[in-house]
Amino acid sequence: MSAPAASAPDLSGVWGMERWYLKDASDVAITGLRPERPPPKIEGQVLINEMTMNDAAWYADTGHKVTVVYRRLDDVMLEGNCAEGIWMEALEATAAKEGAGTD
Repeated sequence: MSAPAASAPDLSGVWGMERWYLKDASDVAITGLRPERPPPKIEGQVLINEMTMNDAAWYADTGHKVTVVYRRLDDVMLEGNCAEGIWMEALEATAAKEGAGTD
């Protein structure tokens, strides 16, 4: 005997949109991830991942937006098959070096 089929959730008001684009860092309000430190000073182009979501079950506001800013690593730019984790590891390593006072 199989388990009864679960009813599908009502997704009629749920939507999401994701945009990736380049922008000059001077045009972006960068707050940083560590509240005990000032935000990083970043110059030049940054990669923006802007996600806008609408789901009344999860967000009180409509069109909830999350923006992630990635610094460009030397002359390397993301390709479609490059994982976000590679960028995050490199950024964390750079932040750790800066925190230790080494270059």
